[in-house]
Amino acid sequence: MAAAQEALAETDALDRPDDDVDAHIIGLVRQNATNREIAARLHMSVKAVEAKLTRIYRRHGVQGRRQLASLDVGSD
Repeated sequence: MAAAQEALAETDALDRPDDDVDAHIIGLVRQNATNREIAARLHMSVKAVEAKLTRIYRRHGVQGRRQLASLDVGSD
């Protein structure tokens, strides 16, 4: 039961809008940082970075890092 609650809390945290973190991730993607490098810089797990990137891609209608890096987006 406790493990399920912990997993739910982590999912809820990833679903919360966090424009500062998203903007920072986008900036690091533009600097060609890998997911592992982004995770280390932001003190997150690689899986959390992957989940955040998936949400960022969906929100901005892009399909990958190259498209994201070429958009004029940040903390919108």
